[in-house]
Amino acid sequence: MELGVAIRPESVFRLGSLTKQFTAVAILMLEEQGKLSRDDTIGRYLPEFENTNAPVGNTPITIEHLLTHSAGLGGYTESPEFAPIERADVKVAQIVSLIRRLPITFAPGEQFAYSNSAYFLLGAIIEKV
Repeated sequence: MELGVAIRPESVFRLGSLTKQFTAVAILMLEEQGKLSRDDTIGRYLPEFENTNAPVGNTPITIEHLLTHSAGLGGYTESPEFAPIERADVKVAQIVSLIRRLPITFAPGEQFAYSNSAYFLLGAIIEKV
């Protein structure tokens, strides 16, 4: 609507947060199959985070933190770096790198903050596993 373009079968739409519950279920299914644990640090699956398991204090970011919006990650969708690529076809690695560069807002497990970044990383972990 914003661009006045007619909807066609090949039109692309943002899914928004609709995929979060499916992502969470996929993680739990992988855990049930013994392929990962919610206690695993994200650095185990995303090497970009390997040396940053304890970005604030001494608490490493775990899959559980990502699932429960308690990792303390900055929001990539709010980052000024995201606006120019929002409608572009970007690689997962590009967004993971963007998230990695964002400041941590609180120690993992200390607070709750809704996080698109966390669920993007969960999707990247699912792809790796």
